[in-house]
Amino acid sequence: MNRITPDPNLSARFFFHMMPTLEFVEDEKGRTQKIHGKKEEIYINIRAKGSKENHSRRMVEEDKYRFPRAWAEFEGQNSPIDGTPLRSLPFISPGQVDELQAVDIKTVEDLANLQESQIVNIRKGRFIQKQAKAYLAAMDVKEDVEEDDQPVLEKYDDVVQDAIPKKRGRPKK
Repeated sequence: MNRITPDPNLSARFFFHMMPTLEFVEDEKGRTQKIHGKKEEIYINIRAKGSKENHSRRMVEEDKYRFPRAWAEFEGQNSPIDGTPLRSLPFISPGQVDELQAVDIKTVEDLANLQESQIVNIRKGRFIQKQAKAYLAAMDVKEDVEEDDQPVLEKYDDVVQDAIPKKRGRPKK
């Protein structure tokens, strides 16, 4: 039985954090190779009520019982969603995903269908909305394509290239 009681003097927030991983794999010749990657883990941010200082660390199982309200809120945010998750967009950073989820934008479709009054409250709102619309258009074209339909595939490639943000500045020599 769980004997951990909720702590009323602390506030907590659970969140996802990307952690770098390093794996060693041996190839067929017996040489060891490093494989770098990233893994998403659940972290917790704990703060004493009324204090500006906080502490973030990897979540342990007891945190679910110590902060049940924050855990229930975290589970509610990460329940299955209907649509394309924001984390699947290659042009949005994890910080922007968190910012959008804080204002209850959970899917790419939600982002693409925002009203003008909602966009002005989001950092780079018009730009990422335009990119989200182009991404959805590219996905629609991709779903309609048959393997033998070459002109449509070329159109799909053009739409995908339009969805990728262009780098600004002087071209490289």
